[in-house]
Amino acid sequence: MHLPKPTASPHSSRTHARYLKARRGMQLLGAGAFARVYGRANHRRVVKIGETWDSYLKYVKMIGLQSDNPYFPRIHDVKINRHENRDYYVIEMEKLIKWGNVPKKVRDAALEKLGARDLWDANYLRIKEAAGELEREAIKLLQKLWYRGTSRDVHRGNVMFRKRGRGYQLVFTDPAA
Repeated sequence: MHLPKPTASPHSSRTHARYLKARRGMQLLGAGAFARVYGRANHRRVVKIGETWDSYLKYVKMIGLQSDNPYFPRIHDVKINRHENRDYYVIEMEKLIKWGNVPKKVRDAALEKLGARDLWDANYLRIKEAAGELEREAIKLLQKLWYRGTSRDVHRGNVMFRKRGRGYQLVFTDPAA
């Protein structure tokens, strides 16, 4: 996947956030060290904004738009905006369910399927311990990402769930720092 060229924008990360809140009715849903996520309460998509040096762009580039692997978020659009000689990404993606908002037995079963005992262990996933082909494929991509100059960053803020029928699907939202 090729990322778009930066375009001039009157919005820095903070002013872009104010724009989203005022013009589009979006609220801050979450924030990490390098990015913020905005969305509407009853909407299926969110917008993630951060600086382009964040390793998240490497991850998005690796998984591509509309990845078929259910362990990765569905990315709908990627824009790079330039403001005051700094580049920011603006990514539209699916809205997911936070780690703490699903039952513990669901979380434990999802980690077990990947061959991990807990979230800390998920930073050291091993292909041979995964249950199926999709799990092995996801682990291969994560290992490739981690070996390309990023740090492992799997924790409860970077792993979420997607509702699937009567169950839940674990999704690595931002596994590298």
